[in-house]
Amino acid sequence: MAEAIALVGLIAAIPPLFKYGLATVHGASGISTSLRSTSDLLQEWNERLESYQHLIEQLEPHLGFSTVPARSILRCRQQVAVVEALVRSLDIRTGNGVPRFWNRVLVVRKKKKIVHDLSSIREQIDVLKTYPILHLLRIGVVRAPNLDLSPTSEFPELDPLMNRVVTDEIDLEQLSPQDLESALRRMDSELPANMDNMDSVHTVRSCTPCIISFIRTLTKSYSEKQISGRILGIVLSMTSRFTLFLAEIGAVCEAKEIAERILSWAVDMASSNLSLVSLLQGRLAIAERYAGDVQTAERLESEVLWARIGLHGESHIETIHSLNNSALALQASGRFDEALDSHRKALTVKEKLLGAYDLDTLLTVHNLGLCLQSLGQHDGAKSCFLRALIGRQCLLDPDHPAILRTMDCLAVSLYYQEQFDQAGLLQHYCVSRRSEILGKTHPDTLRSTENLALVLLYQHKPLESEAMLRKVASDFEDLLGPANPETLNALHNLARVLSEQFRYGEAEIIVRKCLRISESSHGESHPSTLDLLRGLAINLHCQEKYIDALYFAIRVRDAYTDHSRYTGSEKEACIRHVEQLREYLQRTN
Repeated sequence: MAEAIALVGLIAAIPPLFKYGLATVHGASGISTSLRSTSDLLQEWNERLESYQHLIEQLEPHLGFSTVPARSILRCRQQVAVVEALVRSLDIRTGNGVPRFWNRVLVVRKKKKIVHDLSSIREQIDVLKTYPILHLLRIGVVRAPNLDLSPTSEFPELDPLMNRVVTDEIDLEQLSPQDLESALRRMDSELPANMDNMDSVHTVRSCTPCIISFIRTLTKSYSEKQISGRILGIVLSMTSRFTLFLAEIGAVCEAKEIAERILSWAVDMASSNLSLVSLLQGRLAIAERYAGDVQTAERLESEVLWARIGLHGESHIETIHSLNNSALALQASGRFDEALDSHRKALTVKEKLLGAYDLDTLLTVHNLGLCLQSLGQHDGAKSCFLRALIGRQCLLDPDHPAILRTMDCLAVSLYYQEQFDQAGLLQHYCVSRRSEILGKTHPDTLRSTENLALVLLYQHKPLESEAMLRKVASDFEDLLGPANPETLNALHNLARVLSEQFRYGEAEIIVRKCLRISESSHGESHPSTLDLLRGLAINLHCQEKYIDALYFAIRVRDAYTDHSRYTGSEKEACIRHVEQLREYLQRTN
């Protein structure tokens, strides 16, 4: 009789397993995967609940100024208690610490509800987080000294709402227009003038949670028609600076979210603030370029350029700034010849309007050097970097980030010209100063470290180079994500170092993994994808896998041939590689 009851219970449990289990896992073994991961799920839910309790306790002392957040925090505590009781009832284990079979079945059935409830709690905490911000801004204090307002700083796994709008529980109408303008001006004053030292980087990082939460709340609670043009101007100006700063420190997702949110919110009043709207759109394009979405960046920069031509004319300095940024977007997408023409045009106008040694002119000289370097014209690139370096050293502090950026690029030019000792000295200096000024995990510091690792390889220090590149790739992945071109490039350079040590098998595994990520994230014609395809063809050639090498070499050649944007030495090299492989196969057959 007992066996029959158990059998009936098992049959009754099968439909819910298919309903909840297979819908929430990937792959063919849905039920078995769900059951095997039950312990991990229970552990994750308990950790998240514990983290939510900690966040609530941290926020509660700062929410005593109003009854509204007091009621909200009570509801939040009640919901945590309900979910906690449910998880506790499911977490019943056998003597060896494994959850009982029937409890595992119930976990699979209840998974969807628990995940939904946990997300709801996270939403409520995100809403609660904005109350002290508004209150502190209202009374003239920007940040509470011991209040961690960022859901990602201590609990990185609790970040499901980074790109979602907070719910409608916040009433911003309690702030008068004067209070709102004062709060915005106060937040704007907290942002540094530029990102030229470690203090500036730390300031932006510490302000980020406050500003993001406030902008989310502002765009959710107000339509742009409810605020004055002056307040809208402050919002657009502050968001433009904030977006650029976030992109420069590697927080590209946050930069894109804020810029897109404000542009969408202010769309109906864009006509009265076209100059500021185009500025913010240009900053969004920079964030997209840093994130690796070169097509979107190119489109946005083109729109900004034409908007500024319409507003100011072709020779206005703002239009020339847009032309320079548009050239950088073209360069990032591999259209180097077009980028070169734009850089030269921008340089000619800037020299006429600003002078040969104005900082803006020197910036364009630096960018022109980058384009020449990409085209393999290293003598011309070296001349540009030397001019920019000397000019900047006359106008800026010795360790200004702009000087270090040009010095780093000059070192790369020396590396391409096989002047490894000079390149190594410059790269060592750049890494040392950038680490001290900007921090060891700042994107600029990581780029310098990556370049230094390549120099070390040709100074016969392959193991040191390998260790350095593994660390750089890991830091880029943590900072920008696994699909960002910076991460993929660092891993590709690691594969090159392994190949130089004749470790072709290890290098092939890395390149194939990066290629899959790049193709799925950026497409087959993205510069990062083509670079990886070419690297894989060379790797297979070195392993004498000529047929496979020919397949990938043909893919690269066809991509370069089919897209008119790719020109010059790179295309010619790909064509020659295909011919070499075909000739070898013909001889061997």
